[in-house]
Amino acid sequence: MITNLRSRLKFVKVLLATSLFALITQNLFALEEKINLKSWEGPYVGLGYSDSKLVDEHVEYRVSDGTANGYHGTTNIIKKIPSIFIGHNWVNEKNILSGVEFSIEKRNFFKDDYQKFNDVTDTDYPTMVKSKGYGYSLKGRVGEIINEQRTLIYVTGGIVQIPIERKYCSTSCYSGSDIDTYSRNERGLLLGLGLEHKFQGDISFKFDYEHRNYSTPDFIPEKAWTGLQEFHDTREDSFKVSLVKSF
Repeated sequence: MITNLRSRLKFVKVLLATSLFALITQNLFALEEKINLKSWEGPYVGLGYSDSKLVDEHVEYRVSDGTANGYHGTTNIIKKIPSIFIGHNWVNEKNILSGVEFSIEKRNFFKDDYQKFNDVTDTDYPTMVKSKGYGYSLKGRVGEIINEQRTLIYVTGGIVQIPIERKYCSTSCYSGSDIDTYSRNERGLLLGLGLEHKFQGDISFKFDYEHRNYSTPDFIPEKAWTGLQEFHDTREDSFKVSLVKSF
């Protein structure tokens, strides 16, 4: 009897979920009939959510002669990042859209990893990469409105800044002692592709892929080890989905 009751409840849940999905889909397609070209023009705001992978590579060098001393490492961090943004679009009679957008993202993640010495893992001196605080980006985009003025495909490019902190530790970055800490705002360039689809005149969803390269690879001084420097190269790839409200 209990098994039958569970089966019936499961069937009811599936039926309700299917009915809700069908209702939402039907309403969205009904709303799409109202789209017009002018609805793409003007200011907008939005909320975004990114699935991001940050890669930080480093090689250790001697200051005296500029040669590598054998220590190197790579830290990979995969995290989800929320953001808010504001922008403005312009549209011409040929269905070409151009726009500008400013975004603020909330970052709060870190990861420690072991360095390698001549490709052999050294567990005595791990490192930690942390990105905590707010990141900013200013970018432009240009694209074409297609699909009966419902869909925009575009390319984007701009500048970006994120907070980065690097720790050099003894034994463990959690329970051991910090030997050295270095913090800075990494600045760089971003390039990307995107697609935005309107379900009604003032509501749309957009999907973005971005590649970010934070400045040129830079030397970071290490105060704890006299005569050594870390050569860091930091980059980030992200997939972002956003809800957009136009005005």
